[in-house]
Amino acid sequence: MLLSHGNCLTDDDLALIAREGGWLSTTPDTELQMAATFPVLERVVQSGRAPSLGVDIVSNFSGDMFAQMRLMLQAIRFRRNEQDHKGTLPSSLRYPAAKMLEYATLGGATCVGLENDIGSLTPGKKADLVLTRLSSINMAPVRDPVAALVFYANANDIDSVWIDGVVRKRGGRLLGEQWPGIERRIQASRNAIDERFARIDSEAMRRAWAPLWGLEEVPV
Repeated sequence: MLLSHGNCLTDDDLALIAREGGWLSTTPDTELQMAATFPVLERVVQSGRAPSLGVDIVSNFSGDMFAQMRLMLQAIRFRRNEQDHKGTLPSSLRYPAAKMLEYATLGGATCVGLENDIGSLTPGKKADLVLTRLSSINMAPVRDPVAALVFYANANDIDSVWIDGVVRKRGGRLLGEQWPGIERRIQASRNAIDERFARIDSEAMRRAWAPLWGLEEVPV
């Protein structure tokens, strides 16, 4: 079983999940915004399990995994600096970017039971590959490949993608289906969602959700 979020779980809860073979994925964009306490990633590691990074509610947040790595890493570093340095400038940062890259790749594969098939560039695994350009203004100056991916890369830097050895993107262009067709479907989906949402009784919706926030009524 793969659980999402888990911010309010106790250490005993996380130990139970680990003991019973469960996994946990954290979604920093959502969790940091929604006051769901601090993301649980570090405590998952302390419980002995590999965590993974995910994206929640892509209608509200970017689906960019580069952004999730960067946000989670800097949030952890901020918290550690706040605890260890108490407002003074840190001379070093103890949490490495390489760990976040691991959680975003092999961590995700492990949490869905596919660590022997995907998640790392290893002989015998499926050829799931993402190649990023080094020629963009944000990537060209960087020497460290891990730093380049975690701190500087974004989705626009992806040049080519292979899924199980099949080319899905090359030279920055999708293969098999052109972008204009995808764009039209995305916009049609958005319009249909907007139309259905307009038929919802907003007052009734606020009343139904209010107890989740301990309120008599959710403010507009």
